[in-house]
Amino acid sequence: MRNPGPLAGLLIGVLLIAFILAAGCTQSNSSSLQPQSSNLTSNPVQGGLNTYSNYNVSFNYPVGMAIAESGFKDNDANFDSGGVIVKNQSDYIVVLWEKSMGQSINLDEVYLTEFEKMKSDPNITNVSIGNIQTVTHLGNTISTVAITYTEAHQQYNSQVAWWYCPESNRVFSIDVRTQQDLTHAKNMLMTYLDSFKCT
Repeated sequence: MRNPGPLAGLLIGVLLIAFILAAGCTQSNSSSLQPQSSNLTSNPVQGGLNTYSNYNVSFNYPVGMAIAESGFKDNDANFDSGGVIVKNQSDYIVVLWEKSMGQSINLDEVYLTEFEKMKSDPNITNVSIGNIQTVTHLGNTISTVAITYTEAHQQYNSQVAWWYCPESNRVFSIDVRTQQDLTHAKNMLMTYLDSFKCT
């Protein structure tokens, strides 16, 4: 299997940059989005876990996956902004963070608007965007959404989460993309959320 959807990955990365660079954040539930509450449950990963820890960000990821830091706003990752890519043959995970600039925006509306733009890309087809699920997990209010799409005749399933971390005044997002099913994407997302720390 090849690595999941580089084009869709680029689009999602660009949209994250677009809203985080100049905006601060709050996570409010707009009635027009009809957020739904759901329970996130933990699922153990077979084969063990490694830990990424830098810039007051830490999380676990499965052993055997390649990992690399990336600059986000700047050339290199730092406390204020950065990213980490974790991947193997079938899974591609992007963790991004950006310091809040103090304005108040509705993250759910921004994300949903940007995800809808995927539908107009001629290289990405069969885009399906689920309902936003809003949950409280490990003390944070987290929004998640499931997205499926086809790129280069291959179907990908994605589970994206985003939230504001008041301890560090930063916005975080995790995008799990896989060639496996959405259940696998959700389980992978939980591996990251269960261990995620921002201070």
